[in-house]
Amino acid sequence: MERCAVSPHGSHSVRTLFGGEAPARPVGKGANVDEVFWAWGISAAVIALIAVWLGKRSLAATWWGVIVDRRLRCSLTQLQLVLWTLVILSLVSGVFFGRLVDGVDDPLDFEIPDEVLLLLGVSFGSTGLAGR
Repeated sequence: MERCAVSPHGSHSVRTLFGGEAPARPVGKGANVDEVFWAWGISAAVIALIAVWLGKRSLAATWWGVIVDRRLRCSLTQLQLVLWTLVILSLVSGVFFGRLVDGVDDPLDFEIPDEVLLLLGVSFGSTGLAGR
């Protein structure tokens, strides 16, 4: 299990899959990256299972029903909304739970970049406009 190495300049780095050094995810000082990755994967699986459950209870009544629109056709905007929500929510909850398990003083002490929130907002907006 590797830990983020904090340089005197405050930047984080971890070993990449190919053995080189690369900037780490901003998980905080001393947070264990492995625990964040595990928590992210578990969070993504839970959110995906919830999406499948919601799809089975939808109008289409299939496991992929969450991406089906009112006309019972697969919708690219619905797919975009589901995928971005899955990625962003699972990452946020994964970082939180990974930091919580690692015993970081304040597990909510991380920032979500404005660009990521804008991306999710555009996804919600396009889904809303496509429903008209």
